[in-house]
Amino acid sequence: MTRERCDAGKLEMIQQKARRTCAIRLFTCNSAHRCNLISLVRGPRYPWS
Repeated sequence: MTRERCDAGKLEMIQQKARRTCAIRLFTCNSAHRCNLISLVRGPRYPWS
């Protein structure tokens, strides 16, 4: 269930394009270890774009 939650956060992050939401999601998905990748990608390079 942690994987799906992280995935949902990614989609919401991209759709909302909100940096604040991204930070909150990263902390919430910190347990999934998957959001960690988003933190690194949070830079100017966006693979989803």
